[in-house]
Amino acid sequence: MIRSLRNRLSLLVGLITLPGYVAITADMLESRQQALHSLKQQVEMTAKDVAGLQSKILSDTETYLTYLVKLPELQDPVEPVCGEFLSKIVKLNPLYVNIGVPLANGDLLCNAHPLNRSVNVFDRPYFQEALTHRRFSIGTYQLDRAANTTSINFGYPVIDAVTDEVRAVAVAVVSLAWWTQYLESSNLPELSTAFIIDSLNTLVANYPADPDALGRLIAQSNGYNQAEVLLGDDGIRRMKYTLPLLHNIGHESFSLTIGVPTDAVLNRINQRFYISLLSFSLVMLGLFWITSQVLKRGVLQPIER
Repeated sequence: MIRSLRNRLSLLVGLITLPGYVAITADMLESRQQALHSLKQQVEMTAKDVAGLQSKILSDTETYLTYLVKLPELQDPVEPVCGEFLSKIVKLNPLYVNIGVPLANGDLLCNAHPLNRSVNVFDRPYFQEALTHRRFSIGTYQLDRAANTTSINFGYPVIDAVTDEVRAVAVAVVSLAWWTQYLESSNLPELSTAFIIDSLNTLVANYPADPDALGRLIAQSNGYNQAEVLLGDDGIRRMKYTLPLLHNIGHESFSLTIGVPTDAVLNRINQRFYISLLSFSLVMLGLFWITSQVLKRGVLQPIER
């Protein structure tokens, strides 16, 4: 009978304990889901903000170049006044690291910054697009020969008002510094990454900046507008989100991927889970011991007498 009472007490404590363990485990799983959802929202919002800024830069640059090509200082790029004028206005907008007006043959004689060597951009697709189709053109991410910086070029034709011929192409050079500055101010978690690749999966820009990695092939397994947790080459799991960033006249497509680490957040949740399990187990063990003592002194010992 005594053994039966003890067994029943153990069973009762077990039945009381089981829902507690279930509740703690369910809370942990829910916390993990909420944490991953928050990371997903953060990475999606940041990526869309960057894409939105890129779109605005395109629109603003087209408007800017449309205005510039009508100014008298740009009508004859051979004249020194052209370069002098550009050297002044390039300082007014930090977005543009360089502005130049190469002639129709590609020779760059009018430039915002002094040229240490001759530069010809006739072979650039964006230049040919503006020259041939007489419209706003978008280049590719590249090392700008005049500004000596990783950038993207935009062009707009300078058309002679009398002959209606394209005399030159006004080119604005936008550095990738803007997206680095934006990401640095986005409160992304430590060890977050971002990169831009072209249609061949070649890395053209990265954050944090690692110039030595540019030009490497990047394996992409997640599609556009789809967030998922992926293991990186550095052994860190990140919630990654990819979306198209830019299409230029050469039918090149560029995509942006931003990743935020998940392990740190999930490890904190796991740590709280283990602490909760341990605390609950200690409480239940204490309760079992107290109940056993009460049962022993109040019931079992009188029966044994």
